[in-house]
Amino acid sequence: MANPDTPHGFDAQGPVYQRMEFDSDSGDGTGIFIGDVLEMHASGYATAAGVTSENQIGVSNSYSAASTASKIMVFTDPHQHYKVQGDSDTAVTAAINGGKGDPVLTHAGSTSTKISGMELDVSDVDSSASGFLLLRLFPEVGNALGTNAEVIVVGNEHLLQKAAGM
Repeated sequence: MANPDTPHGFDAQGPVYQRMEFDSDSGDGTGIFIGDVLEMHASGYATAAGVTSENQIGVSNSYSAASTASKIMVFTDPHQHYKVQGDSDTAVTAAINGGKGDPVLTHAGSTSTKISGMELDVSDVDSSASGFLLLRLFPEVGNALGTNAEVIVVGNEHLLQKAAGM
């Protein structure tokens, strides 16, 4: 049976090591959804990370509507593990464990559920510096190698790390 295509952003797994509060900017026209990867904007505000961001501060644990100043709770520990769905362009195989990949923004977050639409771009998983290190397939009944597989990742380009990459 095929894995369902239900993106949900980056979902913290295991012990939660650290959360911090950040401000979002009312001038930012992009909403922040639960499970969005966030970066520190040059203005000092948290914003949804771009695909190749190297200034990641963590993953949002709260929602902020577009163009709204608010407080955002963020999982900030660079060693936090996350469950994320691989995108549907490329099948997840065991061979990509230990590879590195970036978030992909092909699905919009939901303003009704407040959940992110971010996924892991499996098509670019390799050994180069990218946002997340892929650790393994998420152990769950019904989750299998292939497209839309759920995987466990850890940050690889986190602002709190001394240098980008592991």
